Amino acid sequence: MPTISKSFESQVNGFTISVFEVDILSDEQLNLLKTYLKNRIKKIRLFREADQYADLLSPPNLNKKFSRELKQRIKEICTPREHKIKWFDVRRSIITEFMAQLLLEKNYKCLFFEEADKRINITPDQVDKHAPGIDVTGIQNQYSEFKFVVCEVKASRQQRIPCDSAAALLEDMQKAKDDKKRVTREILQYLRGMNNLNTDSPLFKQIIEFLAELIQVSDSFELLYDRLVFFPFLIRQNQEIIEEKNTGDFINFKKEDFPALNMNGVIWSFNENIDDFSKTIYEEALNDL
Repeated sequence: MPTISKSFESQVNGFTISVFEVDILSDEQLNLLKTYLKNRIKKIRLFREADQYADLLSPPNLNKKFSRELKQRIKEICTPREHKIKWFDVRRSIITEFMAQLLLEKNYKCLFFEEADKRINITPDQVDKHAPGIDVTGIQNQYSEFKFVVCEVKASRQQRIPCDSAAALLEDMQKAKDDKKRVTREILQYLRGMNNLNTDSPLFKQIIEFLAELIQVSDSFELLYDRLVFFPFLIRQNQEIIEEKNTGDFINFKKEDFPALNMNGVIWSFNENIDDFSKTIYEEALNDL
C-alpha cells in the first residue's frame, strides 16, 4: 500500500479537518496506489466469477477459445459505460470510493469487508448505476470500541474554494444525519453482507453483535448516532490546499448543524486529473484480468 501522509489539520466551525496526500511524484508511491486500486477492481465479483462460468464447460465440451471469448465478453458487459459528463462516470465513483476506503483504513482504523461491500458485490443490472445510499460504509475499530462508518465521497478539480462539490457533500451529510431510517438500512445491509463471511474469528462475532445491537437501538437518535462516525470526504486537485493550508471547502460545515455527531472532515490533496486517472486505472485493471 502507498504511504498516506497527513499534511496538516485545522479546526473549521468546531470540526477537525485533516488534509492528506500521497507523494505521486514518486514512481514507487504512485505505482503502489495504482496497484491497490487495480486489485480492488479485480475483486469485483462479476469479474472473478467470469472464470467460474467458463469452468462449467467441462471436458470434452470445453473449448479454450470459447472460454476466453466468454470471459472477455463478460468483462465487456460488466464494464460501466463512459458517461459524457465525467463526474457522473461510474468508474470515477468506484475509484474515488476505493481511495476513501484506503485512507480510512490506514489512518482511521476502519475495516472494510468484501462480503459487505456494495461495489465488490454489484450485480450485472446495476453496473451503469451509482451505488444507492451512502457511498462508503464499514466498521471503525478504535480504542476497543466499534463505530459504524458513514462516509460520503466527492472529488473536484475546481480552483475555487469552497468548490461546488463541497456543497453537495454537505447536503449528503445532512441527509445521513436527518434520515435515521436511511442509515439503519445501511447497517442492516452491512449485517446481511457480513452473514456471507465464513469465519469463526472472535472479531467477526463481535462485529455481528455490534451491528445487531445497533439495529435494535436504532429507534433512538441519541443511541444510534453515538455509535456512528461520519466522514465527509473530498478528493481535491488544488495546490492552494497544501501551499496555503486552506481547508475552506468545509467553511459551511457548522457544528451547531450537526450536534453530538462524531464527524471527521477529510481532504485528500490529489494533484492528478481524477477523471483521466480513474478511467486509466479501470482499463488497466481489466486488461490484467
